[in-house]
Amino acid sequence: QANNYAGGSYGIMGGFETLPNPVPASMMEYDFVARNLQGGFDGQAGSLPSTIAANSTQTYTFPAYTVPAGYNTNNMRVIIMLIDHNGAPSDYRIMNSASAPVWGGAVTVSDPSATASVNVYPNPFDAGTNVNINLKASEEVTIEVYDMAGQLVSAQYAGQLAIGQHNIALSGENLANGFYFVKVRAGQSTSTTKISVMH
Repeated sequence: QANNYAGGSYGIMGGFETLPNPVPASMMEYDFVARNLQGGFDGQAGSLPSTIAANSTQTYTFPAYTVPAGYNTNNMRVIIMLIDHNGAPSDYRIMNSASAPVWGGAVTVSDPSATASVNVYPNPFDAGTNVNINLKASEEVTIEVYDMAGQLVSAQYAGQLAIGQHNIALSGENLANGFYFVKVRAGQSTSTTKISVMH
């Protein structure tokens, strides 16, 4: 396992910063492993039309994937993500996601833009940044920060917010240098943005 976080120069990464590069197989434990990535890291090109009518439903069927013999499908899940491809690849963001058991049939995900749009600025940042939320309806809002290992490192309940723009301060003082994900929950919608802390 290659380990670009060895030595800690990229910040904290769930303990990987204390391990050598490469990490010996005897030291690795994989809790969550991607077995197949349909469409690649940037998503499946052409899975949605470039223009979508308001309140319409779109469907896309991914190519078939055969689960290898010996895999326990009871421990497997299908995860689908709605990715915003506006701007450069470094600006791509996961707008929403959903998961289901591999044998559970169709997986659906909603466009959260009908409920809220989210922007984090400045990004990268040092001591703090702003989470700007534009709500299309009054919603309960929670802001969570996860490290690159998927561990929750902070959570902030913003309460029931009214329709419109809201700026919420997010401190970076207790965050080590590195990359994180900010997940904003507004009612039933979520929006996830990658951030970078540079002290």
